[in-house]
Amino acid sequence: MGTMKKNFRRLLSLLILSSALIFPLNAQTTPDRPLNPALPEGPELLATNPAGMGFVAQEGLGLYGIYKNRDLQSAHVEVISRFMGYNYHWTPAGMTYTLGYGGGWDPNLLSAGISWTKIVGQNGPGRYLLGLASRPFSFVSLGATVDFRDNDLIRSRGGIALRPLAFSPSFDRVLTLDAAAQVDWRWGDPQGTVLFDRLGATLRPMPGFSVSGYWNQNMNSFSVETALWAETVKVEVLAPVENIDTISTGQVSGWISFRPRETVFRASSPAVVSPTLPDLISEWPQAGWFGIREPNWRTVQEDLLRLAEDSSVKTVVFHKPVQFASGALAWEFGKTLQVLKARGKKIHWYLEQPTLASYVMAAWTADEIVLPPAGSLILTGLGNQQLYWKDFLATWGIKFHNIKVSPHKAAYDTLSESGRSPEDRETWLGLLKEWQQVLSQVLAEGRQDKLKDTAENLIAKGPFWDAKNAQDLGLIDRVAYKDEFMEALGLGTSPFPFDQNTSLTYEKPYVDRWSGHSFKKIGLVWFSGDITPDQGNREFTPGVVSLAAALRSAGEDTTIDGIVLRLDTGGGAMLASDLIAREITLIKKKNKPLFVSMAGVAGSGGYYIAAVADRIFATPLTLTGSIGVVSLVPDFTGLLEKQKINADLVASSPNAGLGSPFLPFNSDSEAVFRSGVDGAYSMFLNHVSTARNISVADLKSLAGGRLWSAEGAMKNKLIDQVGGLKDALDAMREKLGNGEIEIMDIPTGTSGGLGQLLGGLLPRAVLPAPFDEAAEYYSRVEVLGTSAPLYWMDGAVGP
Repeated sequence: MGTMKKNFRRLLSLLILSSALIFPLNAQTTPDRPLNPALPEGPELLATNPAGMGFVAQEGLGLYGIYKNRDLQSAHVEVISRFMGYNYHWTPAGMTYTLGYGGGWDPNLLSAGISWTKIVGQNGPGRYLLGLASRPFSFVSLGATVDFRDNDLIRSRGGIALRPLAFSPSFDRVLTLDAAAQVDWRWGDPQGTVLFDRLGATLRPMPGFSVSGYWNQNMNSFSVETALWAETVKVEVLAPVENIDTISTGQVSGWISFRPRETVFRASSPAVVSPTLPDLISEWPQAGWFGIREPNWRTVQEDLLRLAEDSSVKTVVFHKPVQFASGALAWEFGKTLQVLKARGKKIHWYLEQPTLASYVMAAWTADEIVLPPAGSLILTGLGNQQLYWKDFLATWGIKFHNIKVSPHKAAYDTLSESGRSPEDRETWLGLLKEWQQVLSQVLAEGRQDKLKDTAENLIAKGPFWDAKNAQDLGLIDRVAYKDEFMEALGLGTSPFPFDQNTSLTYEKPYVDRWSGHSFKKIGLVWFSGDITPDQGNREFTPGVVSLAAALRSAGEDTTIDGIVLRLDTGGGAMLASDLIAREITLIKKKNKPLFVSMAGVAGSGGYYIAAVADRIFATPLTLTGSIGVVSLVPDFTGLLEKQKINADLVASSPNAGLGSPFLPFNSDSEAVFRSGVDGAYSMFLNHVSTARNISVADLKSLAGGRLWSAEGAMKNKLIDQVGGLKDALDAMREKLGNGEIEIMDIPTGTSGGLGQLLGGLLPRAVLPAPFDEAAEYYSRVEVLGTSAPLYWMDGAVGP
């Protein structure tokens, strides 16, 4: 409450100061005040240059009054939405209203607008103002207008503004220089006199406050203007200055914005904010009703990085559970919060019953972790449990023949084997130990001297059902109820509207930097799911057709300079994987760099695709590798026999019914499938050997379906760098020369459509677990290519 009262006093002081400035000036200005079309801002936007609406910078309500000797000479009210504006202008001689439209093809790069002004009570078509505006670089703004006036008079105006300190992100807006010129001419007489009617400079010594001056050649006068932003309210005072005794004219204007601005209040008042996060952070969430989808990981990450950039934000609070679709995403989330920590932000977590990954990522970055009295920490280490259905399915006469390159290729063992193979057990034990070591390291780094035992021992000793016990061991900092936690941080009550020190929702303040545009663009292609040979659907499973089309489109798009492919897949169809890899090879032939960022899982067919990329990134909790091939053949002949069902095939050749689940699977059939698996495996090895520059002999010891963590993959040259999506994007930025770079999301697949939506609403038969899993695997095999060898791996989930 003390902070809120302090900010209210500041606002009140601002209003009193503004009144003190306004009255003595007897504010007034002339109707000929030159407005630079390169600086279309404020309540005179439609009169300056309606193209400025395309910059989406001035949404709000503005007004100004022109005074002379304390008499109101004119008044102006203007409302600006995103692409449309309306103003009403009053003078003793009459009233006018103006309607304007503006929009940009790329905000700040190029925008166009038109406004129409009509004098109330007069006949005639009114006046039209056409405008163009552009801010192609962070240091230059350009604008031009054509004003069609009465009696065939046309007034053309052009302006330019420069920010000479734009090379420095800290001082880019401190100084702005501008100039404008006009020329009047008529249709029959294109000759006109060019008049440089404005030369000006604006100084911003601190955020939200500016002082500017400009010289008007036409009036031979110099004017001074001051402006101050208070969150969403702006007050400006302007007066021409001839000499110290003749300050008798001026203008007072104000603006109420629809969104907060960067202000001196924000810079000086530490803000406590709580970012809005989805309940589950995932790669590319499925769309729900009306195509609405939850924010994906990159959206969440961008929002967090905006908090890091906002100098007014001092404390970030997480007060609800955060779940992650994979351990890799949890690690990337923690790394992103490390950026906030590096910028000096304090981070507070309120947890109730977090999972191991959720707790460790919170502990890695938090200045304070709070649990409720009945809360607990589920720290139980990591495990991988599988159910094996072979013997159960055999009682029903169902069998799966699993032809694979080695015992390490355990993708379909749950259906074809009675238990876990020694090779698969050894692989998973090594992976789980590596992952737990990663979690122990970040826990020790985050809690440092607070822990009463080593991080490894504490993870092994869990769970901790008693919150007080967890506090005594240094795993958390405090035990309190949520309302006590929120109130202690000033988030317990609704804040005063102008008090930005406490907020349950965060909105990044608008900063008037020029040019969010860049002539460099990164295409970010998202692929999550099985690699199928069909069109695919981005709500469920994307396919080779859609991913290949997305990559081909990005490769042929001359505006895209580099591509990052985000992969989250356990593999799939052999042919589909090879066709997608071919698209990447064709992109590389165009000298367009392509990096791969691996998410939770990117193996087998997913690794086949990634191998040809210029650089591969994987998080410490990413599962990759599984270089190998498997072919799963269902065999229902025993079931048919039990049910007294006979299958009769008429064929023109011996192999016509190959792979049918209703025909016996004999040694000849196995030999045919083994030949396909061996051939596909040889192709896989040669493909990776060429792409990664590893000899086939050396590669065989890494392949055979073996799974690798990022550490192991890095050691064996299967990947290039341990890192997440941000690291891949940053590396691509560096590759393209840094500077302002736009990232364009490219999801794969088509939308589901009404049929897909209705299909999802229909009731489904509920099968017992073993039959449901068998049916799921069988349907996968059918979609991925019936009886064909597959580049497939375990559908493993990280911590």
